[in-house]
Amino acid sequence: MRTIGPMGFFCLLGVGSGCGDNAVPSEDTVGEVGDTGTADPDPDGDGFTADNGDCAPNDPSIHPEAVELCDGVDNNCDGVVDGADSEDAQSWYIDEDGDGIGGGEEAFFGCDPGPGYSAFSGDCQDQDAASYPGAEDICDGEDNDCDGAIDEDVKAGWSLITVDSAHSKVVEIDATTAATSEIADLDVPGMSLNTMDVRGDGLSVVQDANGKALYQMDACTGELSMIGYTGAGNLCGISFGPGGDLFGLDKDTDELVNLNLTAGYATPIGSLGFELGNCGLAYDCSTDTLYGADADTNTLHTLNPLTGETLSTVQTSVPFVSVGLEFNIQEQKLYASTGTELYTIDPKTGETQSVGYLSDAYADDLAYHPTCGP
Repeated sequence: MRTIGPMGFFCLLGVGSGCGDNAVPSEDTVGEVGDTGTADPDPDGDGFTADNGDCAPNDPSIHPEAVELCDGVDNNCDGVVDGADSEDAQSWYIDEDGDGIGGGEEAFFGCDPGPGYSAFSGDCQDQDAASYPGAEDICDGEDNDCDGAIDEDVKAGWSLITVDSAHSKVVEIDATTAATSEIADLDVPGMSLNTMDVRGDGLSVVQDANGKALYQMDACTGELSMIGYTGAGNLCGISFGPGGDLFGLDKDTDELVNLNLTAGYATPIGSLGFELGNCGLAYDCSTDTLYGADADTNTLHTLNPLTGETLSTVQTSVPFVSVGLEFNIQEQKLYASTGTELYTIDPKTGETQSVGYLSDAYADDLAYHPTCGP
């Protein structure tokens, strides 16, 4: 603001000396430099004023022609914060199970709505946080990875193997022709490894029928490491089952037993309800079904893993002598061996198909194992 001193007042009245063009103003007449006497209507220089819609006159990035972004700010001054017209708006899907992937159709289009939604879709089971595209495909009868197939990755590409105790070697079997090829020699020859199984994580366990003991086996090298004595009778079949536990069939007591993987000892579960001959045991994790084969009657039994009782029985055409049994998840059928021949069994009907004679090997049991290197 400019002020007028006493001398200036008299000059305005036309009286007094020193009122010419060259008069020296007094200190009171000196104003502020650059002061025009009015406020700048566009202080942020963005070309917009409050009168024509600038809702943030001190922020040059915010004005009516700015690009709206999902940033918690009304960038274009339309009265809406993070609207659907935001440049980085996208589709959002309801994520009921909180696994980071939504299911179903698009819920809405806009900026991040917060918890309960995901920018990714494709969850085929949005009530199960363990199932989503890219999840691990575990063996549970569910499509965990949402690829339209069930349990297709479980032991996929694994080799069908057996232990030939008579020749003290580990053997791979071609499941399409029954042809065999040696993998490794056992490092403890002369043992009677009559039954075996391999868990989904690759843990391989065999039983020595002579010593009544469990061993962990490296099938690729033939190395054996003792777990412990079972304290059971004649275990003619072992298999990993529900929860990754190891189960066995005791021919002497006609019982289903649970085998301790740390110490080896057997704990009885319950009676099978029939007299058991030579036997084999296998597990279908996709349906949570435990199967037992009996060589006396060539029958296949569905067993209750909690009680040991037989739930159902089907007749097969496999002429069992020595019994090998393994379930193929992808094919949904059992592979069975008699010692010298390989068969397939439909577990629902008992329908049996011969694959062929085993060449140069005697199969004591069957199991799928991760393929060994060259």
